[in-house]
Amino acid sequence: MKFQTKILLAYMTIVIIVILIIASVFYPYNNYQFKSSARKNILNTAERISLQIDYQITFMDSTLENLMSDAAFMDAIAIKGGPEPDTERRREMYVSSDGVITSTLYRYPLNKYIYRVNYFNRNLDFFTSRFNNRDTVNKGSVEIFDKMGWLEAVDGIQPKRYITPMHNDQWLKSGENMVFSIIRSIKIFNIDAGYLEVQMEEAKLREMLNIAPEEQLNIILATPEGELLFHNLDNDPEPYLSYADGIWERSHTVSGNRVEEFVASIACPYSNIRVILIEDQAVMFASQMKVGMIALLIIVAVLFSSFFYVYTWSVRLTRPIRTLRKEMKRIDLADLTGNGLQAAPDGDAAGTDDIKALNDAFYSLFNRLSQSVQNELKARELQTQANFDFLQAQINPHFIYNVLNVISNRGLMAGDEQICEICGSIAQMLRYSTSAQSKTATVAEEIAHVNNYLALLKTRYEHRLQYTIDIDPGIMPLEVPKIVLQPFVENSVTHGYKKGARDMLITITGRLLENGWFIEVRDNGDGFDDRVLERIQDTLRQVEDKISNGAGDLKLSFGGMGITATFARIKMFYPNISLSIENYPETGSAIRIETAVNPGRSNPA
Repeated sequence: MKFQTKILLAYMTIVIIVILIIASVFYPYNNYQFKSSARKNILNTAERISLQIDYQITFMDSTLENLMSDAAFMDAIAIKGGPEPDTERRREMYVSSDGVITSTLYRYPLNKYIYRVNYFNRNLDFFTSRFNNRDTVNKGSVEIFDKMGWLEAVDGIQPKRYITPMHNDQWLKSGENMVFSIIRSIKIFNIDAGYLEVQMEEAKLREMLNIAPEEQLNIILATPEGELLFHNLDNDPEPYLSYADGIWERSHTVSGNRVEEFVASIACPYSNIRVILIEDQAVMFASQMKVGMIALLIIVAVLFSSFFYVYTWSVRLTRPIRTLRKEMKRIDLADLTGNGLQAAPDGDAAGTDDIKALNDAFYSLFNRLSQSVQNELKARELQTQANFDFLQAQINPHFIYNVLNVISNRGLMAGDEQICEICGSIAQMLRYSTSAQSKTATVAEEIAHVNNYLALLKTRYEHRLQYTIDIDPGIMPLEVPKIVLQPFVENSVTHGYKKGARDMLITITGRLLENGWFIEVRDNGDGFDDRVLERIQDTLRQVEDKISNGAGDLKLSFGGMGITATFARIKMFYPNISLSIENYPETGSAIRIETAVNPGRSNPA
């Protein structure tokens, strides 16, 4: 066998063995990582959906509680649900109660934010917030009550809420409109006064679930009693209802084909509605298979290219050997006995080939080293991104719970329609803070978010809180991480006025500078305690040093919405950012973020 052939065989054998080893290790590991990521993603999606459902159920349930806190309304339904009037006075009260119930139910906010609010009783009385809808029945009937097989269960848990399965709206005269309801049975002075019901359309529920088409997830919702509330499966959903909280793998046969699925199950904290998500592993791994096929094609292409390359250079490498062999064949006995000397083969040519081979080996080593450095830099970049994501995930918008106190206070006042406006503002803040579509926002969006928060605080503190927002339009398009201004405002309101009862004044100012921009949040409160201020500044310096030095193990313990957490996130986004905290001699303090315009981000110019 020729030396050149031996080189080619040795090279190809080594390459194939290396590829097989890498494939046998990398492919299972990559599949494991991909599967773990998919499990986390589907469970996170289930948690997000459970929070959205709880928000809607809370709003619907609060509507019933507000009606039940209205004394005039409760007196009216007690009269309607009681026995037939036997005196003239009771007959007058019976008639007037119709107007009280109708006026209480027919409110603009109820019709704006809720599909329908109903009151009905066993006397076949029926009142609805949409009484002007001609498709709605005027009163109840035995047939309608027969359709509501859950009323016995509602009576059994009186006065607690009962969530019905998805059903056709029984109060429609004709046509179909799938809804589900929250029902409470009302009993007043041992009188079964009837039922209060809030309905939500299936179309609205589908819109709220908001599953992206590319996710290809199937959803099942089950009531706390284990009844099917909603699903979008093509097959029977019953087998999935028995899954407890967690992430599971399920195998079953559909039309003779084996189906492997991920099943994520979680119970909503408030409503106890069970959210079950099903994802077909074959669909999930389809993209992974495409990547694998592309990688295989690349490996084959590299293999053939490298074979051609090695063949070409093996020809050059073995050329001195072939030359020596030719010379040895040419020399015979006559040459040995002749008077003339035979010239030796040109050693420089052979030496040149050796140097060229060494040079090629050096550049091959250089390229591999360069690739290793690039891989290390990429890994470091991914680690930094992971740190950013970790810190971003720490930002839990707990200020919503403070705002909910405002809603609770307003909810105690029956008939106060301002609660609907507050709920609308909270919904905007929830969508902004919990949206996973983007980790960044413009300054304009941040200002809108802070304005929502201050408006809600204004509802709570009334005249005690004044605020002004003065932002240069030129910095509005700049990108920043989400929720970087609200923590500073919250810090001022929560901690800046503990020593006195003065009126609060919050000022937010933003300006373009010659080489950058700044945003400042200022208050007229008590200012920072000297020890607290020193501790915060020390922590800020530690955070800045770790990020500037590219620390891959950035682990900070400063909590959820703290000043240092916010600084760390924006420092990762704008490396040249600076944050200063200042106490003013007379009163108050200011937090200021300032930076030069980064060409890598949105530039107002």
